[in-house]
Amino acid sequence: MVKMFSRVLFFLCLTFYFNGCPSIQPAETRFEIMVANQKVAMRLAVTEAEQSKGLMHVSDLPENEGMIFLRETPGQASFWMKNTPKALDIGFFDTSGTLLEVRRMWPYEERITSSTSDQVRFCLEMNHNWFSDKGLKPGEKLDLAALKSAVSRRGFTPAAFGL
Repeated sequence: MVKMFSRVLFFLCLTFYFNGCPSIQPAETRFEIMVANQKVAMRLAVTEAEQSKGLMHVSDLPENEGMIFLRETPGQASFWMKNTPKALDIGFFDTSGTLLEVRRMWPYEERITSSTSDQVRFCLEMNHNWFSDKGLKPGEKLDLAALKSAVSRRGFTPAAFGL
């Protein structure tokens, strides 16, 4: 009986881990942050579960909305588009919030897209061509003060992400 209960509990935990639990999701899910002169409503991917899910199954993403992934240490960043029906561009930023490069990612592509830089701290997924349509190129800055505030409002320690 104990063994069966343990298995059920284990599978329930896995279900919540991979699917999330609506009752424990943060009330505030989007944060206004500037990328150069562009206002963006960003979703924060902080936890491992949030980062694993990313924008999977999102088919409609408003023009100035995206998801930013926070990394505890700088390094090369890699992403894939499994279960993601929408073409995206991803901007890779260093610890100072400087845009290093932008890469394109295609719907449902399971090949890995990696940064060329090994100094990536923040990764911003936006609609396909968003960066080029807004005239944003390497060297542009991410508003780290706003990002730090958003991380705090989500209940995380900004210093854990170099903020």
